Amino acid sequence: MSWSWFWFRWHWREFWRWFWNQWRGTTPKHTATTVSLTFGQIGDPLMSKIVLKLGDKGATATLVPKDAQGNPATLNGAPVWSMGTAGVAAITPSADGLSASFVSIAPGDTTVNAVCEGDPQAGIDTINATGEIQVLPLEAATVDMNFVPNP
Repeated sequence: MSWSWFWFRWHWREFWRWFWNQWRGTTPKHTATTVSLTFGQIGDPLMSKIVLKLGDKGATATLVPKDAQGNPATLNGAPVWSMGTAGVAAITPSADGLSASFVSIAPGDTTVNAVCEGDPQAGIDTINATGEIQVLPLEAATVDMNFVPNP
């Protein structure tokens, strides 16, 4: 028998193995296809918006990558964090990029964006996670009363 016959049989077998796995839904684990952005503890109800007051300790946002079936997945590299409006809150991403801390700076609204790579090849499956931060001004805590004599 020639080598071409062995080559053909091997490729034919690999094709049917791939087809069978696709049909049964047992494809190898894929990387992330969705990323949820949550403020607070993982397991709390999904919250992609947080309201802070000036002087608060701040908040931490956590990224939760999942595959197409909703199972935990991994990301390729650290996500890139950005904010829509500068000067509303300060952002400090963690070393692995899967979370970031925010501290209020001035009253206003801003959008938080984390760009993640879901596929091992860069630029193939780029996933965006978006959240909102609203910073409120400080509330009045005391009131002073001043008397001025009438002229």
